[in-house]
Amino acid sequence: MKEEFYCDGGEFAYPINWWVNLAYDEQRIVTIELQKADIRGGNMWCKHHGEFAEPGCFKGCDAYDPRNKVSGRCRDYVYGLTGTGIKYNIHPDGRVEKVGK
Repeated sequence: MKEEFYCDGGEFAYPINWWVNLAYDEQRIVTIELQKADIRGGNMWCKHHGEFAEPGCFKGCDAYDPRNKVSGRCRDYVYGLTGTGIKYNIHPDGRVEKVGK
């Protein structure tokens, strides 16, 4: 099963268990939004360096490893995420409740 990521409007997205733990630890309701890959030219993420990457960042990068082993997109270069509009409230008791429709 594909892992889904969620964001509360900040810069980073995490799996739902991370948000459940946060709601419990801080004893507050956390509102999160389901994320999807932004394949229309949004920010790209470099898994090797752990930061957002610039287009063409592979030029001169010592970690460059093309997916097809010849040339092209690096295997560590993945799509950034964008919101889907599907939101959830996570309660401190671990209950997950869909917001809206």
